Amino acid sequence: MSSERKIRQDGKVVHLDPRGATSPLPIAPATSSELGATLCRELLSARSMGQSAQLLVFRISNYHLLVDTFGPEFGTAAETALLKQLRGLLRRREPAQRIQPGEFGIVGRGIRSEAALKAMADRIVKGGTGRYEINGVPCRLKLEIGAAACPSDSDQPEELLHFARFALRELGDSADSCRSFSRQDLNRRKAMFRMEAEMEKALEEQRFVLQYQPQFAVSTGAVSGMEALVRLERSDGSRVSPAEFIPIAEDNGFIVRLGYWIIREACQQLARWRQAGLSVPRISLNVSPRQLLDARLLEVTEAAAAETGLSMTDLEFEITERCMLEQSDEVAGTLTALRQRGVRLAIDDFGTGYSSFAYLAWQPMDIVKLDRSFLARVGEDDRTDAVIQGMVSMARQLGLGLVAEGVENEQQANFLRAVGCDVAQGFALAHPQDPEAITQLLIESERP
Repeated sequence: MSSERKIRQDGKVVHLDPRGATSPLPIAPATSSELGATLCRELLSARSMGQSAQLLVFRISNYHLLVDTFGPEFGTAAETALLKQLRGLLRRREPAQRIQPGEFGIVGRGIRSEAALKAMADRIVKGGTGRYEINGVPCRLKLEIGAAACPSDSDQPEELLHFARFALRELGDSADSCRSFSRQDLNRRKAMFRMEAEMEKALEEQRFVLQYQPQFAVSTGAVSGMEALVRLERSDGSRVSPAEFIPIAEDNGFIVRLGYWIIREACQQLARWRQAGLSVPRISLNVSPRQLLDARLLEVTEAAAAETGLSMTDLEFEITERCMLEQSDEVAGTLTALRQRGVRLAIDDFGTGYSSFAYLAWQPMDIVKLDRSFLARVGEDDRTDAVIQGMVSMARQLGLGLVAEGVENEQQANFLRAVGCDVAQGFALAHPQDPEAITQLLIESERP
């Protein structure tokens, strides 16, 4: 029988040592307040004394999975085991309080630097993370911490709790175990939610538009294709940069719905140019990894082509290198099916960190799009010039087309012509433009 006994005294957990003396454990009782009276009292005391303080909210990151697997009693036992483990690490002036299942709070007073905060957080995380045996079941508990500063972030306890929890969520899949609240992060997250709502409304109100950037045959200067680029118009007529909404659309899955609108709209525009007697060999579209995982991609593409009287060979899908390297069997099957039906496949931004010449030989690809960062150094670095020339030669030997992106000046255009590059696009040749401007460009290019 253990010589240590636990009792409750005046609502506090205490332990009896072998001599019978009592001393409070550094674990405060729960209260009706979500944050808890003890933590509120510590924060308000620090504020009244003009001291800096940090509210640290730490959480068992796999708590809900454990409870879903082993039941709620297991979760309670896990909390008890964790607090027992932390008991020797928490000072008497650092009471830890349970806020909600699997989540606890602690106030660190007098913390004035990130280094001091990190030291305290590391003490908790390293002390509590590890192997436990709970109700006879071996498992691993892992802690993560979010922190908010009083008074610099807020001097209101409940708002500090909100901010600390926000910092916890911002950890995401990061390798870090602690994150401090940042108002910049909060504003960015608010902007993200506003943009999500704006995108939904824009799709309903038909405020997404496509611009087109011509691609030119380097040897003849003739238009060889058009890349469709999506833009978002606000209700006041101003446009949002794709850099602002595309990453959000990728993260929340909206890119799938948007991508299908782009396919249909681009097919309709190509059909309009063809009906006007203008020559546009094909339309190039950026396809996201999420679209490739959607089972409807092939069906939607075939329907869009059929409805506009186009052939699948009139379409080109641009895929990122990362998608090619990390693709599943499902994605590989989709790409193969698209290519078998005539859609040309291009690897976009080739050479930006994931490049592997090996997969060019066995992936179902037709075109390599050379990243603009290569052309930016043409004429300044002999090795870069040699790499581009080597890639042109290799693409030709593999039977792949090569498109050079980011042509910004005549020197770059002349270099591509000299090394035998197939196709080029960039601001020196033509900016992305609305359909009406592209129509005029096509008319002028076809005049004798």
